[in-house]
Amino acid sequence: MPSEEEWEKLNICEQMGNIGSEVSRALKARATGNELREQGAFLRACDLIDLTRSVYQKQHNTGILLELGAAKEELGDFFVGDNLYQTTPEKLMKYYDSFVFTNLMRKREDENNSLK
Repeated sequence: MPSEEEWEKLNICEQMGNIGSEVSRALKARATGNELREQGAFLRACDLIDLTRSVYQKQHNTGILLELGAAKEELGDFFVGDNLYQTTPEKLMKYYDSFVFTNLMRKREDENNSLK
């Protein structure tokens, strides 16, 4: 797991993309019936959410903190709860992939602006 200093150098989209990578690993492990890998990836995703929360608590960023709390609650409900939110693997990945896409678009925009 990265240190808090390393983690806070990433923007929120990069952080959420990394969390999404662990979610993806957990989903793939579930699909193949590998409970140990599923649990490990789920716990790493939760650890990364907690690390992200600690970064934004220092900044008193309530919006991001609320979003992270909801994301962790939904993950817990899906992986170890009763799936009361009726989350699907597709919905989870669509959520986390949106951060990756946004980050890529921002980088492309920054590159285009630096060429002007």
